[in-house]
Amino acid sequence: MSNIADRALIQDATLWTVSPDNFGGDTFGSPVPVKCRWEDRNEKFTSPTDPSEQVSRSIVFLDRNANVGDYLFLGTSVASDPSVVVGAFKIRRFDKCPNLRNLLIVKKAYL
Repeated sequence: MSNIADRALIQDATLWTVSPDNFGGDTFGSPVPVKCRWEDRNEKFTSPTDPSEQVSRSIVFLDRNANVGDYLFLGTSVASDPSVVVGAFKIRRFDKCPNLRNLLIVKKAYL
């Protein structure tokens, strides 16, 4: 990460990756600590799975890639199932955008 990203991503969060279990449910990966900037703000967006307009509850800038359907929690958690963690939210959209000089890629999750 660049110095700008190091200074901006100062909060700790927990990321759980999600994959289908082939029985109609989900399997959760181990909780992974990540650096982020968590902003509780509403922003309109469309998700890749639903073209209707939605409103986010939070926007999270991350130090790594994530996928739609993964879970994020502001703070640290060791719970194996994020769906029972109060304050853990499913990622409904994830964007990556390089800066103008292509030196830094901004990773943004909509919850």
